[in-house]
Amino acid sequence: MSEKGKTYRFTVKLRKKPLQGGRFSLILDYYNGNVEYLSNEQRGERVREHLGLYLIPENSPEDKLANERTMELAREILEKKNYQISLMLLKKQQIQTLF
Repeated sequence: MSEKGKTYRFTVKLRKKPLQGGRFSLILDYYNGNVEYLSNEQRGERVREHLGLYLIPENSPEDKLANERTMELAREILEKKNYQISLMLLKKQQIQTLF
C-alpha cells in the first residue's frame, strides 16, 4: 500500500486501575512506535505508563479535593504525552515525504 493510503492514529488514554482498599492507580495507555491501522491490524508496542498517582476513596471534602488535584495533574501529563506523540508522528511523515 502506498504511503498516501496509510492512516495513523495515536491515542493516549488515561485509565484507572482498581487497587485494594478502594484506591485507583492512574495509568497512561498507548501504542509506541509505528502504529498503523490497516485492515484493523495494530502494529506497535503497547505501553502502559504508570504515573505514580493515586485516587483515594472520597470520605471527606478534603479527599475529594485531593482527587480533583490529582486528576488535574494526570490530565496535564496526558496532554504533554499527546503533544510528544503528535510531534513524533509529524516528524515521521516529513521524513517519509523526503524519500
